[in-house]
Amino acid sequence: MILLIVIILVAAAVTGSLGGVLEVAAGVAVGIVLAVIGLALLGYYYARHKLRRMGRDPERYRQGGYGRTPPRDPSKPRGDLPRDADPYG
Repeated sequence: MILLIVIILVAAAVTGSLGGVLEVAAGVAVGIVLAVIGLALLGYYYARHKLRRMGRDPERYRQGGYGRTPPRDPSKPRGDLPRDADPYG
């Protein structure tokens, strides 16, 4: 990989377009750095948001989290249809 970069830089220097190649490389590097910073900030915000929700309502997180159904009480009937029942009438 490094050899490929060196070959590209040498070819750019020979053809006289080294400045343009370095300018593009700098742009790519800045883009990658900004993407990493953005992902880090997004992860920080998400973790902070989740921790605040957990702090306000820790019991829901002990039961399995938001959006999940609570465990079924085995003493109550399930309410399912019998296997041979027609659900459409």
